[in-house]
Amino acid sequence: PRPGEHQSVATTVESAWRQQLGPRPDGRLDGALDGIRVLDLSSFFATAYGAKLLADLGADVIKIEPPVGDQLRPFPDPFEACNRGKRSLAIDLRRPEGRAAIEALVATSDVVMHNLRPGKAEKLGLGPGQLTAINSRLIYAYLPGFGSTGPRRDEKSFEPLLSGFTG
Repeated sequence: PRPGEHQSVATTVESAWRQQLGPRPDGRLDGALDGIRVLDLSSFFATAYGAKLLADLGADVIKIEPPVGDQLRPFPDPFEACNRGKRSLAIDLRRPEGRAAIEALVATSDVVMHNLRPGKAEKLGLGPGQLTAINSRLIYAYLPGFGSTGPRRDEKSFEPLLSGFTG
């Protein structure tokens, strides 16, 4: 397309988006995903990097970590690379207080992302049915290392291992 060729379509989409979000003091959007809240319950890299990309596009991304911190924290460069632009909370998901905090966040979120192994989210009360019961409009994004089906679905994964498998 030529510069400005689709400006009328973009203006219409932006106007509809502003109506959905409500009025902003300056009348502008800060990013394409401004007004979208994402809960990032991932550890290590793949899903966390995806959530970082959403933050780069203006989403309010809240990184949820266990009290001991994300397992990637000892590696400062990769940790920063996939967590830049996020807010962070330490929540113990196994405690009732942590569960209540997560439920409150889910109720006001648009997206939940995680990379837990199959079945682990459900044990923690974070399965798709459990979370959409709290917020029916929730987008549930799930990226386990070996997928949710297949012979390796229950195995832990780590990027160097997957690189080795794929050559």
